[in-house]
Amino acid sequence: MGTTFPDRGRAEAPVGPEAGSPITLPYILFVCAPLEIDEQGRRWTAASWAKDLALHLDYITDLTLVSPAIRTKGCSSTLISLNQPPFDRLKYIDLPCPTSRWGALKTLPNHLMQYWRAVEQGRIVHAGFAGWPINQGLLAIPIAKIRGRFILANVESSFWRASRSASWRRRLQGSLQEVLTRICLRMGDVRLFTSQAYLQELMPSGAPRAYVTPATWLDDEWILSEAQAHEAWAAKRGPVRMLFASRLIPEKGVFVLLSAIKAAAAEVGTDVEFSIHPIGEGGLREECIAAARALASRARVTILDEVPFGDPFMRLLRGFDAVLLPSLSDEQPRIAYEALSQAVPVIGSATGGIREVVESGVNGRLSAPNNVDRLVESFIWAGRNRAELKDMGLRGLASVRQRTHKAMHRNRHELLLQALGELRRPGL
Repeated sequence: MGTTFPDRGRAEAPVGPEAGSPITLPYILFVCAPLEIDEQGRRWTAASWAKDLALHLDYITDLTLVSPAIRTKGCSSTLISLNQPPFDRLKYIDLPCPTSRWGALKTLPNHLMQYWRAVEQGRIVHAGFAGWPINQGLLAIPIAKIRGRFILANVESSFWRASRSASWRRRLQGSLQEVLTRICLRMGDVRLFTSQAYLQELMPSGAPRAYVTPATWLDDEWILSEAQAHEAWAAKRGPVRMLFASRLIPEKGVFVLLSAIKAAAAEVGTDVEFSIHPIGEGGLREECIAAARALASRARVTILDEVPFGDPFMRLLRGFDAVLLPSLSDEQPRIAYEALSQAVPVIGSATGGIREVVESGVNGRLSAPNNVDRLVESFIWAGRNRAELKDMGLRGLASVRQRTHKAMHRNRHELLLQALGELRRPGL
């Protein structure tokens, strides 16, 4: 899987290492998702992240995970133990887990020491440009370049771009982040992007070993058949139901969503029901609860408990008429693939990542980011057009059949083998 573009990258048959052979070089994977460590020293993580880790281990034999670590007395029952196969093959380097810029400054010397140690142990260094308040790629990639390591730079999201409509200070920070990201990408040996927009905007034309590998964590068995999709739609009755499933942070368009619901309330009334499903950490849960209470007499807004990723989450999606993606910044739209796999269309923002998955008027309805009026129009339209939402969902279903999590990793594996064969550095 993976969209590729002329001269920068259609992946031909790998040169050097045999196609499909495992990667045996010490591989250092930087991730911002924190692990939890209980009193017995056992490690735990979210089911969705465990799923991705297991697929890494399918083709990487020597994998070290560099991530924030949180010491805890008890872990949630929804977490997955990493003290069992295949995760028992993992190695770990634990990072501090600051929650503020001041905390990041205090822990920066420790971070730098741990990053240096991690890069020293590896031959392949894989880092992205996520993490707050410390952006991992901006530290890991320059260190890896200094140490002469093979670098895989991965752009999955661009939260800093949401600052373009914010205060001058945030805009300045976002501009600096963009410049540093571009510099680090040029240090990479292979560059992966979750959208065509990222590749075209962050890399010069003709840059070698730069590829688009769309981010999707779908399993084959989760994607509905045509008959299952029709059955799911036949069961939908009553108000048109729309779901916002996301981290509750400003960049995901939470305030835009709440403003649009408030503005649409008089028109849609009880004909439309909105549900908010928090995913992971996010500081705006109380704002969502307060808005739901304030709108109780005018609109139906429900705050859901988090449902584990996998079959339970797919069943949740299947019961809705549309999934909402009012994001302010470009990002990897995994939830868009997941919605379409359940024949549910997407109503959201026409950002770079989303518009590569959702075609407005075909499998969803898009409008400019941060445009409350257009989002209100989409809510009103959806409340009156369940039949058209169904048609959009069915068209979307056909577009995701080959967009699976395994296919994404298989493509990434092949691209890595090709790049390793082309470069042929000492130690690789």
